[in-house]
Amino acid sequence: MRVSQSPLRRPPRWVLPWALVLLIWGVSGVWGQVQTGSILVKVRDPEGKPLPGVTVTVTSPVLVAGQAVGVTDANGVAQFPLLPPGVYAVKLEMSGFRTVTREGIRVAVAQTVLIDEAMTVAAGGEVTVVGRSPTVDVTSAKESVNITREVLQNVPGGRDIWNLLEYKTPGLVTDRIDVGGSESGLQAGFTSKGTVPAQNTQALNGVNVTDPEAIGFADFYYDYDSFEEVQISTAGHPVEVGTPGVYVNMVTRRGTDRLQGQVAGYYQGGKEGTLFGIKLNTQSSNVTDELRRQGIQETGFKFLQDATLQLGGPLIPSARQKLRFFTSGRIWRVHRFVPGFVDEQGNPVVESTDMPSVLFNLTYQVAPKHTLDAFYTRQWYDKPQRGASALNTPLSNWKEDDTFDIYQLAWNGSFGSNLFVDARVSYVDIFFPLYIKEEAKRRGLQSTTELTTGKVTGANTLQFIFNRHRLQSKVVLTYFLERWLGGRHEFHVGWDFSYNPNSYEGTAIDDVNLYTFNGEPAFVLLWNTPVNVKRNTQFNAVFASDTFLIGRWSLYVGARLENVRGWLPAQSSPAGNFAPARSFPEMDVIDWTNVSPRLGVIYDLTGDGKTALKLNLARYYYQISTGDTDPVNPNSLGGEFRVWVDRNGDKKFQKGEEGPLLFAFGGVLTSLAPDLKQPYTNEVVVGFDREVVEDLRVGLTFTYRQERRLLGIENVGVRWIPTTVQDPVTGNPITVYNQDPATIGQDRFVVRNAEELNQDYRGLDIVVEKRFSHRWQLLASLTLSRTTSNRVAPGSSFDIFGIGALAIDPNNLVNAKGQPYWDRPVIFKMSGSYLLPWDVSLAGNLRIQSGQPRNRLLTVEGLNQGPVTVFAVRPGEDRYDTVFTLDLRLSKIFRIPGGRSLELMVDGYNLTNSSVVLNAVELTGPNYGTPLQIIAPRIFRLGARFQF
Repeated sequence: MRVSQSPLRRPPRWVLPWALVLLIWGVSGVWGQVQTGSILVKVRDPEGKPLPGVTVTVTSPVLVAGQAVGVTDANGVAQFPLLPPGVYAVKLEMSGFRTVTREGIRVAVAQTVLIDEAMTVAAGGEVTVVGRSPTVDVTSAKESVNITREVLQNVPGGRDIWNLLEYKTPGLVTDRIDVGGSESGLQAGFTSKGTVPAQNTQALNGVNVTDPEAIGFADFYYDYDSFEEVQISTAGHPVEVGTPGVYVNMVTRRGTDRLQGQVAGYYQGGKEGTLFGIKLNTQSSNVTDELRRQGIQETGFKFLQDATLQLGGPLIPSARQKLRFFTSGRIWRVHRFVPGFVDEQGNPVVESTDMPSVLFNLTYQVAPKHTLDAFYTRQWYDKPQRGASALNTPLSNWKEDDTFDIYQLAWNGSFGSNLFVDARVSYVDIFFPLYIKEEAKRRGLQSTTELTTGKVTGANTLQFIFNRHRLQSKVVLTYFLERWLGGRHEFHVGWDFSYNPNSYEGTAIDDVNLYTFNGEPAFVLLWNTPVNVKRNTQFNAVFASDTFLIGRWSLYVGARLENVRGWLPAQSSPAGNFAPARSFPEMDVIDWTNVSPRLGVIYDLTGDGKTALKLNLARYYYQISTGDTDPVNPNSLGGEFRVWVDRNGDKKFQKGEEGPLLFAFGGVLTSLAPDLKQPYTNEVVVGFDREVVEDLRVGLTFTYRQERRLLGIENVGVRWIPTTVQDPVTGNPITVYNQDPATIGQDRFVVRNAEELNQDYRGLDIVVEKRFSHRWQLLASLTLSRTTSNRVAPGSSFDIFGIGALAIDPNNLVNAKGQPYWDRPVIFKMSGSYLLPWDVSLAGNLRIQSGQPRNRLLTVEGLNQGPVTVFAVRPGEDRYDTVFTLDLRLSKIFRIPGGRSLELMVDGYNLTNSSVVLNAVELTGPNYGTPLQIIAPRIFRLGARFQF
């Protein structure tokens, strides 16, 4: 590991040429090819001995070539690792033996399906077995779920990836409660096993498309109907995955062997909603008289409209086994009410989000064992009230007007029967502006925050114009060794690379933010704006693993060698009201190299592939954001916090009204500790999986995680004096820390690894999963867990992006050990569907979840450094009420000659019309407990889907 501030070489010249090489080279593996799955066939003779020389043919409409053919080796094994998700048939043929065909084999992303078959001597034709696809993976210790297209399309939900995660993934927690898409239009933060959202990875078609600045998030709002399958892994990741958080891989559909498509439309709305110009209210009200007295007026939708079109198949009919396409378009409009968000007259204001998008995928079978995929998607995003809440006004919100583009290319295939290579490259282009409202600029409205309530009036605090880019590539070689050390081996060797140039422009009206206390001028923040900031990160990782199969045992051993670099390119900013013009040379910030080991042991307890005991041990190192270089960037946002002396009493700041300095901040005052090391997660996973009956699996998994060496920022230039204040609610004394007046203005910050931020998670997941068969499907889970942090951040429930270091001055440690925002001790989720006679389907979701920790904060005035906010009581001692939601769908399919169908559906969300409070003012004072957010009301959604 090396941390320095010396000049850094520019990115190596080989970076882009190598990326271009990836465009013309490649072929695939199993976990290496993380947008496909695998079939492992074991064939035995009538005496149970391995049977070599059996011809194995795998067929499916999703295979461009139509079929894949192999021959069992000396161990009676044939492996097919290049299979896109879908339903397959496997045929076993050998002279002198009865031909066996296994149909209905479901191949899922990043999973190996074991087919263990005993062939009998020929005595009467062919045997066909339907629906015997194993549900237990006896070759992997990862904890994951695969959401198939049957679940995506046939179970009610908000039709975005975050609603899917919220309702379907065991133990996963989001920072919102989405009722039928009520939170659509702004992506959710999410976490599992106690790891912060910043360590999540979002992949599209097996390639990381995570935002390089808001790491763990992806700015794209994906086309839900374009998904073939979504694979979600929460623990036990293999070496191909670098981060400890949730790994989400969204695999888009590809064209099949015939032309087919879908047109669909969905509508839900409140009293102001219209459908085709006709007023149509499908929404109840859950605002009680008590909530109305506390300022909650309108919740739920004005309307939600969602229309999609998909078409795919052979691009040229005569080349159906050579060239196929899939395309999709979506127009998604979410117009909703946010509790407490009103105009100057107190009338509810609509928060609108419009998100049209297009997508195109082309698949070309270059040779019998080589496939090329080209993919492109674009989305436009218009949100004129970004940030709407009870603590903002329409003028103090941002106007967001984005465009997102993703380009991908992948080439995969095989060389011989044992060597497979997968190569893919992706480029993400994000234009992400957060504009201060033009009216606020025209009126010269300075941003003002009332400290007793936290409400922002005037303009928003800052304007940002972000340009973010991610160039990501991955190459994985997979080699199968038939026999060595008494067993079969599956070796993976790979390279993972990411290059992330990033910039933003930051401005503020008059370069100031104002703060009032009970309406009276109190403080002013003098920004160094305007700033034009540039940052960059680069990741290089090589990894290797071996899955060793011997008898009933499967041993997984792997390691990932990672190097992460973060630097500041040469940059400059013009002069502002409180900062001169400035220029800075290129600067090296972070250069870390670490080895991440993984070990998994799986035992097939019954020997039939239906029961597995699993153990996984891992260490993961944290990914960093381009924003993690900001604390030491002399060109980044910074400034001075001063007393505001409003000399003319107009409550608008003019130069000369700045009073005594309280503290200063910014990159010019910040350095990195010389021994700064990369944060990491230690993980232990113990699991048990059992296929109870055909297509139904029960799993129990215990997970223990440690989050260590997290980054904190400490003000080492000041001294602190303990002083006692009284809690006005309980009368109890609370010790806070006053800054020694002799050190005012001597602020100097150091970013260091902080034991104060250590965190531990313990959790048990119980999962019941029933694959769709015999007319029904089910995914149910119960999670019992506890997350404990040595220090929870006061004043903000969580660090939503996880970028930058958390302040660890002594006031932030007062009463701070407890349960963080993400802690939910009990989470129960159940989703499923049942196909009734006459093509009528009933489906639903049930969720029961502990409320988030309810904190009580206390703002202490009269300190030399200005007001500070501390915990009055330890976080987690109180909680918001338990969340209970019930959703149902009733649908009917009408069959039309020619293989077409029309499905009409009605969904009902929050059928009990709960009005549980999800968040409230936590600052001690007259507004404490005032609701800021309640769950959205009961609403019905109308939908129609025509397939042809």
